[in-house]
Amino acid sequence: MVDKVVAKSIDVLEKMPEFQVGLWYSPYVKIYTIGGPNRIAEISNYPRAYKDTDPHLYTEDTPFIVTKSDLNDEIDEEGNPTVYRDSKDNIFRVGEEAIHWIGDPLLGAFPLWLESEELPFTPGLKEHVFPISDIPGPIKSLAEAQQKAEAAFEKLTEEAIVTIKEKLPTGKITLARQPTDSDKQIIRIRYRRVF
Repeated sequence: MVDKVVAKSIDVLEKMPEFQVGLWYSPYVKIYTIGGPNRIAEISNYPRAYKDTDPHLYTEDTPFIVTKSDLNDEIDEEGNPTVYRDSKDNIFRVGEEAIHWIGDPLLGAFPLWLESEELPFTPGLKEHVFPISDIPGPIKSLAEAQQKAEAAFEKLTEEAIVTIKEKLPTGKITLARQPTDSDKQIIRIRYRRVF
């Protein structure tokens, strides 16, 4: 089954649900897992995301009614919490009013990376530089590469793929800048990750 996945082109794979859920590994690199060790890395020559460093804390005391999902302490025989304990060690039961105090963490999960097209960027004059040092695990069997041209991706030539393979150990991929190129460039590579 893995071999069939490897044989598919990026154009076919981008229609898979897995391709909709990429993980950021740096401001420049987003990785899509497409089965087993098979990956697609989407790499830009400009920063497209940044780490969310906001503290995500309550900025004012916020009253709320305790529900079953708030319970976090005093475990019963079945392993379920039976009370809510706040950050000041006050104990509340379901239906009672408690307070999220100033400085308590906000509820819910927050993304580690936030996408933004407004991050500062200085383009290269002679070449496009795509940093790849944050791609986890060594890249093996690089099979396909594409470069974004306006709204679509176009396959790079075999010669360009050979050049990219030679650049992998340097921690960056460089492509010569063409006169018609825009400053912001994105490439995608299909490869296998070594664990």
